[in-house]
Formats: sequence, C-alpha cells, structure tokens
Amino acid sequence: MNNLVKFCVVLAIFTVSIGLLPNEVNAQAGVRTIVTKMEKHRVETKSIRSSIIMQMFNANIEEIDEKTGKLQYAAIRDRKGNDTDVLVRLDWEKPKIELLSIVDRKFTSYDPKAQQVFQGSSNSKKVTEKGGNLVKLIANPSKEEISEKFATTTLGKETLNGLQVDRLRLTPRKATNYQYVDLWVNSNGMVIQGMVTATNEDTQTIRLTNIEENPSLVGDSFVIILPRGIKITKV
Repeated sequence: MNNLVKFCVVLAIFTVSIGLLPNEVNAQAGVRTIVTKMEKHRVETKSIRSSIIMQMFNANIEEIDEKTGKLQYAAIRDRKGNDTDVLVRLDWEKPKIELLSIVDRKFTSYDPKAQQVFQGSSNSKKVTEKGGNLVKLIANPSKEEISEKFATTTLGKETLNGLQVDRLRLTPRKATNYQYVDLWVNSNGMVIQGMVTATNEDTQTIRLTNIEENPSLVGDSFVIILPRGIKITKV
C-alpha cells in the first residue's frame, strides 16, 4: 500500500509538472519576443512627437484626475548608438497649462497661471508627479534595463484604441515605492501606454496617441522660455 501511495504521489507531481512547464516556457518565450521587438523599436526610434493623456487614480477616494497635452521626446546617443541621455518636453494643455522639460538631466517645471517655476534633478519627485519619469520609461525602455531592474511577465493580448497590443507587467527586483509597471506594446514594439501602480494602489497612467516617429526636433524646442525676473525655486 505504501508503495502504491508513493507511486500515486509521484505520478501526480509528474502530471502537474508536465502540465505547467510548457505554459511557463511559452510565457517566458512570449516575454522575450515582446522585449526583443521593443529593443528593435528603441534602436530605430530617435525621437517621438505625440498627443498625451495622463490619468492619476486616487485609490483612497476613488477619483481620477486627467491631463491632456503634447509630448516631444529625443534620445541622445553616442557614436556606438548607446543612449547617454534623453530630452523630454511635456506641454500640458488641459485642465490647465503646465510645462515640463528635461534637458541635461535637469528639469524645469513652469505653471504660467500661478507664476511658479521649479528646477532640479531629473530624478526629482516633481518629475514623477508631472509624468516625466513614466514618459522616459515608456519611450526609452532598453532590453538591458528591463532585464536588470525588473522581473517581467506577460498578461496576454488586449485591445487599446482599436489596436491589438501585448500587455507586460514589470515588477521591480528591488524594493521601491511602487508595486509594478504595466506596459502596452503595439505590433511594432512601441509602448503606447504605461501604468505605474503604487504600494497604496494609486495609479498613474500615460497613453500616447497621434504618434509621429523620428520627427525632426530642434534642441531648443525642449527649452522652456521663462518670463524675465520670475522667481525660480530649486528642489
């Protein structure tokens, strides 16, 4: 009887294993395929101009704030084609005008109505609040960065704005202030939507529409021209 029980246990484990293993292998192969397409698109794309929508969901009060505007993005690369820096310009138009630029790893945030200007490192919390860091991740996720910083799984295919896309979930390998990042990737390997889910279940979602790839962008177009004499707050 004992031998029979042992045999049944071994048989059950083997049956479960051969049932799960192909799914796991297929899932990882699917992730590699998507990430490889993303890397190919990143290499081929030096600049982006698009419309942009950002939604901030407050899980505590279950309310969504939405902003719409325009995005400009350009990658700075060395002679070998490696990314060394990025240029970002966000012109939020609704519900009010707000400007954000990232140049030389420094940001400038300008609210014309409030006559407020903030400047500091591009890693500042202010950049995250304005959507800059999520934009950088959406527009410029290298294969190496994804592999090094995140454990990646596929959540299958979805339809977004009438397009079939793949949804990836990136879970940070090290403890941070968010749980994971979801990316929606089109058939060309371009991320057209990204969502960060914080530890308190708040989310920040950015979606790109009316996308132009590799437009000719002038460096000066990323610089915010500030009114003479306006007070600048360093953060």
